[in-house]
Amino acid sequence: MTDISPPLEKALQRLEHDIPDLRRQHPNDFWDVFDARAAEITDQVDKSDAPLVAKRIDAMLIKHQLGPADPGA
Repeated sequence: MTDISPPLEKALQRLEHDIPDLRRQHPNDFWDVFDARAAEITDQVDKSDAPLVAKRIDAMLIKHQLGPADPGA
């Protein structure tokens, strides 16, 4: 499958939209909160869609200038 289903797309968009608030509300444990929210999405993904969803999550982190080594997260 190459397209993301509408409910999954909506969940990804909601997660991306919430990133600034998550950073503000959880400055010391942003990654724990973000990972939990992302896991709620990825746990529901069919294995064939997993790479596409992972790319989308990576892209949203890059867009928000975040990465695993970001000391500001």
